[in-house]
Amino acid sequence: MPRSVSTEFRRNKAIATGLLLITTAIFVATLFVPSPSNWVLFIQAVAEAGMIGGLADWFAVEALFRHPLGIPVPHTALLPKSKNRVAKNVGDFITKHFLKPDLIREKLFDMNVGAAVKDWLLVPSNTQLISQKAAIVLKSNLHETGPSEPPAFFKLMLRSLLMRPQREAFFNRMITKLMASDLRDDVIDYGLIAVKTLIDDSRDSVTKLVQDRSRWWIASTADRRFSQMLIDEMIKMIDELLDHKSELRAQFDNAMTGFTTDPKQSANIGRTVQGVLLQLVDSDEFDEIVATFIRGLKRSLDEDLQNDIGHTTGFIENTLLSVAQKLDANPDDLAILNQELSNGAGEFVERLSASASEFIASTIKTWDEAEMVELFESQVGSDLQFIRMNGTLLGGLIGGVLFFLSEALKHFM
Repeated sequence: MPRSVSTEFRRNKAIATGLLLITTAIFVATLFVPSPSNWVLFIQAVAEAGMIGGLADWFAVEALFRHPLGIPVPHTALLPKSKNRVAKNVGDFITKHFLKPDLIREKLFDMNVGAAVKDWLLVPSNTQLISQKAAIVLKSNLHETGPSEPPAFFKLMLRSLLMRPQREAFFNRMITKLMASDLRDDVIDYGLIAVKTLIDDSRDSVTKLVQDRSRWWIASTADRRFSQMLIDEMIKMIDELLDHKSELRAQFDNAMTGFTTDPKQSANIGRTVQGVLLQLVDSDEFDEIVATFIRGLKRSLDEDLQNDIGHTTGFIENTLLSVAQKLDANPDDLAILNQELSNGAGEFVERLSASASEFIASTIKTWDEAEMVELFESQVGSDLQFIRMNGTLLGGLIGGVLFFLSEALKHFM
């Protein structure tokens, strides 16, 4: 059974202190030996050097965390006095050596995080758990009060999509495909009916316009007959255009085909459609349409989420399980997912590395000095006790060697 850090620290500290006390006791004992022999003097020298080395290293270790014996000796209690600097250095050290984007990418890729996510999602209880948690989040957001208007970013997103390069060509391709599809006649008929209705509803306006532009000597009744005749002829022409078997409709269809395939005209069509859509996005009516849609969507989701086995939770659960099954059946897609997750984690770490360093430093700065000393000492104090042990043993060894050399020199001299 592994020992805890605190137990190991207390054990090593007791051993280091015991060695110091033993060398001190031996040294003191040899002082009371009358007419000591060379062997006694040798032991005394070893004990004295070991005692001095042990004391020196005890002082050095204690000075890191506190004032030795409570005496405020200069340049002691280094950790509490340098708490802010230590906090910054620890944050920088962890960020520089552990939160390296390339290192995170490499480690996560080697761990095959994508496979781990896939295996986890293949367990139905896990996808069910996610769908339930997602339902809770959706419920809480749906019940929050706030503005019903669409957020500003929604309009910005649409404008960005509409203003992208080559968007005019995209609209033109869509119109060309529409004109070549089965919906072509329905679209043209809908437009012609709309124009016919507009003209028919504008009889009074057209009559007034004709009268205003007419000569003074022409009777107003003649103007009215002329305007009504003009409108009737236009409606008659539109009715003929609505007849798919008429010659005029055939000519109109050919003209529309040529119009949409002509490069110059197709560019004009693209710009026109783009302009109309931009005006729609910027209009107040669009805001109301989106707001109404959002309110209806919220209401439908809220009603569905009241049921534990509603369509929404079932859709989330089935979608996640389906994605996991497809990844399991397609190793190439799984490899792409693993690469994307690794890259995403690397980018995330790269963006937040400075914030992580500041967070670590600010957290350490809030610690109480005694608490910080206890924490650091519990983590590294056990290893530091080996410095004390080595100081005592190495000091005794050096003391014995020096005693031997001094006696040898006396003998030869």
